[in-house]
Amino acid sequence: MNLYEIDHDFLKLQQALEESDGELTTEIAQMLDENEANMEKKYSNYVKMINIFSGKADMIDNEIARLTKLKNSQKSSAERLKTALADSLKLRMLDKYDGTFFKLSWRKSSSVEIEDESLLNKKYLRVVTSPDKTAIKNDIQAGKKVKGAYIKENSNLQIK
Repeated sequence: MNLYEIDHDFLKLQQALEESDGELTTEIAQMLDENEANMEKKYSNYVKMINIFSGKADMIDNEIARLTKLKNSQKSSAERLKTALADSLKLRMLDKYDGTFFKLSWRKSSSVEIEDESLLNKKYLRVVTSPDKTAIKNDIQAGKKVKGAYIKENSNLQIK
């Protein structure tokens, strides 16, 4: 018997009591006892299942945290190896390297560096009061002077 059926039976018992002007017959009393027992068992099972599901959710949260930590560690290791590889290419003054199963080369990119945010024109500030680097970069590339910012050229290692 599911919870809906138990509750439906309880409502029928309430109606039977009302129809009997509140007189508790032995039949109604027995049915109320059965309903109470079914309800106790069902509630107990629901609570057990809630605890199981909550426990599993906590286990999943812990596993997510563990996997996130592992993921960050793996990314950090890859970044350290990439930096060492880049440093070696720079030391040898190599612009590219063709290996048997891979190619290394430098790809040019640029980023806006903010020297002093307080010197920036307000049009370059976003609502969250962080500089709009895209607008700054576009204006600088269009030949406008932006007080407090400049474009810094970067070289990023590209692995193919």
